[in-house]
Amino acid sequence: MNASACPAHRIEQTAVPEIPAKPFETMPGDLGLPFFGSTLSYYRDPNALFDRMYRQYGSVWRSRFLWMDYVAVCGPDADELVLMNRDKFFSNREGYEFPVGELFRGGLMLRDFEEHREHRLIMQVAFNREPMRQYTQNMNPDIRAILRGWLPRYRNSATIAFYLKIKATLLRLAVPVFVGERPGGKLGRQLNRAITDVVNATGAFLRVDLPGSKYGRGMAGRRFLENYFRMRIEERRRSDKQDMFSQLCRAASDEGKRLTDDDIVDHMIFLIFAAHDTNTIALTTTFYQLGKNQALQKSLREESLALGKRMLDYDDLDKLPSFDKVFAEALRWVAPVPTLFRKTLNDCVVGGYEIPKGTMVLVNPQHTHRMDDVWKCPAKFDPERFNPDRREDLAHKFAYLPFGGGVHKCLGRHFAENQAKALIHQALLSYKWWLDPDAKLDLDYSSMPKPKDGLPIKFTRLATAD
Repeated sequence: MNASACPAHRIEQTAVPEIPAKPFETMPGDLGLPFFGSTLSYYRDPNALFDRMYRQYGSVWRSRFLWMDYVAVCGPDADELVLMNRDKFFSNREGYEFPVGELFRGGLMLRDFEEHREHRLIMQVAFNREPMRQYTQNMNPDIRAILRGWLPRYRNSATIAFYLKIKATLLRLAVPVFVGERPGGKLGRQLNRAITDVVNATGAFLRVDLPGSKYGRGMAGRRFLENYFRMRIEERRRSDKQDMFSQLCRAASDEGKRLTDDDIVDHMIFLIFAAHDTNTIALTTTFYQLGKNQALQKSLREESLALGKRMLDYDDLDKLPSFDKVFAEALRWVAPVPTLFRKTLNDCVVGGYEIPKGTMVLVNPQHTHRMDDVWKCPAKFDPERFNPDRREDLAHKFAYLPFGGGVHKCLGRHFAENQAKALIHQALLSYKWWLDPDAKLDLDYSSMPKPKDGLPIKFTRLATAD
């Protein structure tokens, strides 16, 4: 079904309509509990909250997150209206100031309009074909070495807490690819610790820079990373190193514009976070689904074996079509970033209701990915929905939003896909894994989605492992 034709979630473009808009106070919704609002419901399951409110109130409704009132929009039309932001009513920077502003100030996600466009054009250099080829080449040996250690030495089978394992794996991969340092040694361990503390601080309830607190450790980690990057920028500008940090130090737009030292520091801290946590949950979902569906796992392994090589070259990434569908469906089934935040810069009208300047507006890709008037049997994990003869993701250009949409669509999405494909390929040649068919992926949404039980998965080393 073409979602834009569905009257259940049609929504006019942001504009003053011919019929006077209804006052903000009359917008339907549920403000929830005193002080907490709908916070606890969101932490339990934002998709369930959005689905309940959407069915009860429609495409635009109000609620409260802690002490802050917000407006939620639901459905591809409403998502497009906010994310395309044609009238520049919605600010990314203001929207993310509350959840992550201190930790990731100056990152690409926290910039708007012309400033965002200029920085994105410069940063694109680090994500062009040749740098991406180099990142893949550099990652492969580290993936191989790390996978060998997934099981204890001399053990051919074991159950591991997969979420923690893949999180640690991606962190070890991030240091050489993003920063150009080896993960071992004192400096590598310090970088790992700082990155981990910054990432963990995004889930802190108390956002005060107190020494020893989760948020305080995150801010200390940010200061360590600031100092690390700042001290090395000039040397990296003169170097021919191929890591992402060095690429950004040398990057220039077609007009010759370059990033300042402060810009490079801010962008690097955000890029490491964005790539690490989003791919952690994307790969968690993928391994969960392959562990439950042995026939699907076997078919992907056969595709990898047919390629005839242990490590993927950059030019091999398009030779595994089944991988593309499985990973795309994993991103649909659990959106790595379930909610996107914006704040209104001016009074505007959405869905026939006035929305005052300074109002938080939420878009929920996870809910859009599960709408049964957009997707066929959306609760089912079905990679075949991405077959050329189905392509349910094309029902509406904003039906599928794992990397956001509009001008703020994730700059590193192809890096994330390439990294995931390279890792899954080697894992399939090294291990077989499975879960109980009744195992559930029960997620905690207090920060980025993560399984509450760490997702125990049983792995067995294969004869094809090296």
